[in-house]
Amino acid sequence: MVQSYFNRQVKVTIGDRTVEYPPLSIEFENRQALLKFSTTTVRIYNPNDDTLSKAEIKTVGETKVKPEVRIVAGFVDETQESITGVVDKFVVKREGVDRILEMELTDNVLWRDDEVADSFRNQTARVILFSLAENRGDKTIDIPDAENKTYERLVVTDPIKTVQRIAVDTNSTWFVRNGDLNVIPATLLPNDREIILVDQTTGLLDMPKRYTEEKPGKQSTPQEGYVLRTLFLPTVGVGSSVTFPVNDRGDLSQGVVAQAKKSFSTFGDAECEYKVKV
Repeated sequence: MVQSYFNRQVKVTIGDRTVEYPPLSIEFENRQALLKFSTTTVRIYNPNDDTLSKAEIKTVGETKVKPEVRIVAGFVDETQESITGVVDKFVVKREGVDRILEMELTDNVLWRDDEVADSFRNQTARVILFSLAENRGDKTIDIPDAENKTYERLVVTDPIKTVQRIAVDTNSTWFVRNGDLNVIPATLLPNDREIILVDQTTGLLDMPKRYTEEKPGKQSTPQEGYVLRTLFLPTVGVGSSVTFPVNDRGDLSQGVVAQAKKSFSTFGDAECEYKVKV
């Protein structure tokens, strides 16, 4: 399995322009977390002028038009990672003989600066969230019946603040990945969900390290979990339920990925670091 991880391939599409490795060198870092939008930094080495022009943020009237970007990366004959976003900012750098296009991508374009004036009467949390997420990509709304609150009246002026409020009211957590809204139980119990095995046979690089993270507030309970370092795993991201060894005896723990940092380079490391809440 490890040998296949040297057979890398990447395509980056900016608007209607696609570049790929080979021949261009490409690297990116994708960051995901609960209660956040995912972000990505991508660097393309020695692109031509046409590719540079596609990354430019143009102004049409009073509106800034930000190019859409899609990255597909992975290994030959393996599952591919697909990342989407829009160019939030870009810069062209010089490093030695290389000209590098560096783009910062975000997936919150469909939610940010979106002026909405809407109201709901006698509607459940699920119905409201599905309505807010309409035309904003796919959505996963996993709110148990017992937590599916009904609102007599709810006025929406800011969609993402409404998502945040409903998440608190329904004991849920949320994240947006590739523009898609996900709302899942805050208990993060993986028992009723697909659980992915992460061990030495599937890409685990070293023994997971335990962490304790203090949360703000006197009454809050510290968050505990493990940090996992792996080869590049397209199938594991924020919100994934995973099981993994915690010692040399093979004892297993399980939890849900609360944060993910996924790095991929055609000439360097291709690895992931996960914070798993248990």
